[in-house]
Amino acid sequence: MDSNNRKQIRSGLRLGAGAGGFLIAAILIGNGGDRIIASSASHQIAWVGWAELVLAAAILLATAQVWYMLLAGYMVFGVIKGVFLFATGTFPSHGFSTRLEPLGIAVYGVATLALLYRFAQSSPTVLDRVALTVFLFCFVIPWIGPGSALSWSQMIGLAVLLASWGIFHWRTPHDPECNAHGAKA
Repeated sequence: MDSNNRKQIRSGLRLGAGAGGFLIAAILIGNGGDRIIASSASHQIAWVGWAELVLAAAILLATAQVWYMLLAGYMVFGVIKGVFLFATGTFPSHGFSTRLEPLGIAVYGVATLALLYRFAQSSPTVLDRVALTVFLFCFVIPWIGPGSALSWSQMIGLAVLLASWGIFHWRTPHDPECNAHGAKA
């Protein structure tokens, strides 16, 4: 087996492990969140639920270089759907109270895509992985925000991604001969 085949096998395994890790983390987030919500009603300690959330965060941190592409794909779908619902003005079973909520979803998706675009040129740093994980938790945890289309927790997640983007651009030298990590090419 030559080195090119080995690289392809490693790349495929990395992609599969990252996607599988994302799915496992999603299951842990859902299960952990349900346990925490159920324990708050009965005044029990929800250490198992918190342990599941911590384990999910660890998995997401380790596999962020793969699942951010999946997240970007979901955001593209959200932008298209938000623009379509805004343009048509119909909201069948989506629970929107105003016509501007789908437009807000589209703007949120475009902003997220703009902040995720830089990962296409360079892989996420440790700070970026933390920001991506916090963003994902803020995006998917339904019990944090109210029942509207966009919650304050989603805005916090977007602010964390924006802070990571700002720190990256502040640290990166503006020398055209430097690569994305600041080293001379």
